[in-house]
Amino acid sequence: MSEADLIDQDVTAIKAYAAVDLSKYEAGAAAETYKSLVQDSLALAKDPVQNKDALAAAKKQLDEVYGNLVALHLDRLQEAVVYAEKLNMDNYVDNAERKAFIGALHEAKTLQPKTNQQIMETIDRLSNAMKALTRRASKEQIATIKKQFDVLSKLDKSQYSKADQKKIADVLAAAKTAMENKNLSEADAEKVIEQLNSLLTLKPIAPQKPDDGTEKPDGQTKPDQPAVPGGTPQKPVGQDKKPVIANPSTPVDTSDSTNNAGWLAIIGLGGAAAWFTNKKRTKLKK
Repeated sequence: MSEADLIDQDVTAIKAYAAVDLSKYEAGAAAETYKSLVQDSLALAKDPVQNKDALAAAKKQLDEVYGNLVALHLDRLQEAVVYAEKLNMDNYVDNAERKAFIGALHEAKTLQPKTNQQIMETIDRLSNAMKALTRRASKEQIATIKKQFDVLSKLDKSQYSKADQKKIADVLAAAKTAMENKNLSEADAEKVIEQLNSLLTLKPIAPQKPDDGTEKPDGQTKPDQPAVPGGTPQKPVGQDKKPVIANPSTPVDTSDSTNNAGWLAIIGLGGAAAWFTNKKRTKLKK
């Protein structure tokens, strides 16, 4: 390679170093040294033949200083911004955290960093602001709340205890407020759904029974012996049958007190005297 070619090579290299965008590298001593050296090298390159030795030395110095430059992580910053911009803000509750996220995103998009530490701090702020966002309740959650509210609103509260009646009223009121809240969060919607589900576990009060164990419809007690039409009390079981009159010639089984008592009641005193007289005559004939 000729001397002219070597000089031309050094000049080309110096011009390439001068074209480096220092905004993509960390600011600091290395960048300042590099910037100053480039300016001096360009001055020498105006008369490359006369300054060929100094130019070659300057090019060698630039090779070393360029190696000391620290590139900024601008690609990481850009990735964070692109990811954050994909979020649909309509899906998040409009609160202080949402405003903080919008501010952090604007900062990241307009940042002109000087150091990588600056970049990482900005990315961290954006990431934390993103994590702090509160999601709005989904359409499915709102539909579930409305469906359960419509069903549970038809409960007959009079069939429940006072405490359960209050619980039903409070939960339904909370559900109604939730349905009207356009800024309802996903977490709050889930709580309302759980509260509505809890009403399904409530049990109505069991109907009270009277002391005799029979139910009292319309507040009236059931009579011991139901009346028949006309007001005549119904006869106890067995009293509607006529007693069977035994044959006087058949000995009475006195072991059955029920039959014996019935027999005496039927014949009466007069009947007894006639029977005994008849028995006496029978014996005499024998």
